[in-house]
Amino acid sequence: MDSIIGHKKIIYFLQKSIDNNKLSHAYLFYGAAHLGKTAIAKNFLFKILCEQKNGCKKCVHCQQLEKNIHPDVYFINKKEDKKNIVIEQIRILQEKLIKHSFLGSYKIIIINQAETLSLEAANCLLKSLEEPNPKTIFILIAENIRSLPKTIISRSQILKFLPVATKEIANSLQKQFNLKSEQAFELAKISINKPGLAIAFLQNQNLFNEYKKQIQEFINFPQKNLNEKFQFIEKILPIKNEFLENIKILQNILSQLDLIFRDLILIKNSLNTFVVHSFLENQLKKLAQKYNENQLIQILKEIKKSKEYLFINANPKLVFENLILNF
Repeated sequence: MDSIIGHKKIIYFLQKSIDNNKLSHAYLFYGAAHLGKTAIAKNFLFKILCEQKNGCKKCVHCQQLEKNIHPDVYFINKKEDKKNIVIEQIRILQEKLIKHSFLGSYKIIIINQAETLSLEAANCLLKSLEEPNPKTIFILIAENIRSLPKTIISRSQILKFLPVATKEIANSLQKQFNLKSEQAFELAKISINKPGLAIAFLQNQNLFNEYKKQIQEFINFPQKNLNEKFQFIEKILPIKNEFLENIKILQNILSQLDLIFRDLILIKNSLNTFVVHSFLENQLKKLAQKYNENQLIQILKEIKKSKEYLFINANPKLVFENLILNF
């Protein structure tokens, strides 16, 4: 797990579980997107299945894992045309788990976006967690656990993934990708403590440019008139979208707005070194003149309220419309 950025305690715990042969039958990795949950899950299963127990990349297990063809590893993903992971997917999985291991190893199941399990699918999965087959390990990966049944949570080893320190991300980027200090720290800051996002920006310049363009748009947003703001909402939260899709879109927007207004407070207090969006510092300084510090603090409170409304499945369009009245 040497290439993983951050999460040393989690990595140490998982390694000790392997070393001491005390593996749980189910793990729940949860935390925001791009923190490294999936990367650590994959490294974890490499070391469980590896003949040398160290992810040697040379044994038959490692070679098959590298090619994504290991017969005893199963991935459950939400289908693009579905709102949830459905019960049929879990039933098909259970039929496979009854059969003997192809390579005499553990059977490992990784369930991505576990929070999207339908109630029926979750209840079906619960049967496998309550009466696990020998040498079977489930790894559930989720951004949050609010929608997961408590029965699923209680039968899993819970590992919460937290944001990684900016300095740790920057130092790792410098070593792994041979970056200059300035570039590494810019990527670390703009990725808002998410290592996966920093690497994605580094490896995909178009994605990075699109993100910068989006931030520029949000910096301009408070200066639009009310009619323009409502037109913007119609554009980014179209009626044709699924309800949950618009919730996710708005969650990302609120996170970006939160960072922008925090940047404005930092600028107000001459703490420009800590500004996340330093590449747009001149525009941020101009926007900061529009507000006093108390107004900025109040807007941040309203953004926090909006995030809470989304967690109880409030209408995203109404939430955003209500928020912009505070701008």
